[in-house]
Amino acid sequence: MEVVESLSEFIADRAEDFDAEVVVGLPTLGLAFAPLVAQKLGFKRYIPFGYSRKYWYDEKYSVPVSSLTTPDHHKLLFVDPNLLGELQGKRVLIVDDAVSTGQTIVSALELLNRCEAQVAGIAVAMRQGSKWRERLVDADGTPYPLAYAFDSPRMIWNENGWIPET
Repeated sequence: MEVVESLSEFIADRAEDFDAEVVVGLPTLGLAFAPLVAQKLGFKRYIPFGYSRKYWYDEKYSVPVSSLTTPDHHKLLFVDPNLLGELQGKRVLIVDDAVSTGQTIVSALELLNRCEAQVAGIAVAMRQGSKWRERLVDADGTPYPLAYAFDSPRMIWNENGWIPET
């Protein structure tokens, strides 16, 4: 817990200038960071996105998601429709544990667009590799602001063991 708390404080400090009005946490590990980041930024709550569909959810507020860690699983990313009023017209900070390919965050961007929210920025504990760079841009091709605690290379396995991907 101390590591999550320290990383949350660090990324919240880096995301402070994004002027977000709402914090959204992404599953699964982003949900550990998001409440702490929200609290550090002075918010009383955050909005969790999830993979679990509740019976009152509206399919209109779900998007397909694929991630590097679960590429063969077909999942949907949901937002509770009761929380739409907290998102509409607001500047949102997206919080996740890591960004590698950007696939999960791209799904979150699409869902936030459906919720008529604006993206203030993205905050992650770890930036991994650089494949995410081409995906995390707005409609004009401008990169979204990204706050992060540390960089790590993406690793691949070869006959010599794990090595950084080039």
